[in-house]
Amino acid sequence: MRTQLFDSLSDADLAFSPGGQAVASHVDHLKTWFQTLNNEMQTAITTFLEEDRERTIDRGGPVTIEFQLDAYLQAVLIFLGKATIYLRVMSRQLPSFFQEYIG
Repeated sequence: MRTQLFDSLSDADLAFSPGGQAVASHVDHLKTWFQTLNNEMQTAITTFLEEDRERTIDRGGPVTIEFQLDAYLQAVLIFLGKATIYLRVMSRQLPSFFQEYIG
């Protein structure tokens, strides 16, 4: 799949920016946005664990709340992995917790 993806791309595709990402232009906006997402996720997790622990979610097949939380964790780890690559490319020192958990 990766080879097919690369075959479908050009150098110009790599320079493409979809725009509309003003939040990513300012660290303070990014911090606020992620804090809002974290707060919303914490509320959702607390609600599910208190009320719907055993309930399944229909995603074309039964999926448990635990599976959904695992998928969220994986998404966070992918984001942190990408951030690590960006920091290294910019020759920035990785925070110690990145070195310990992400590599």
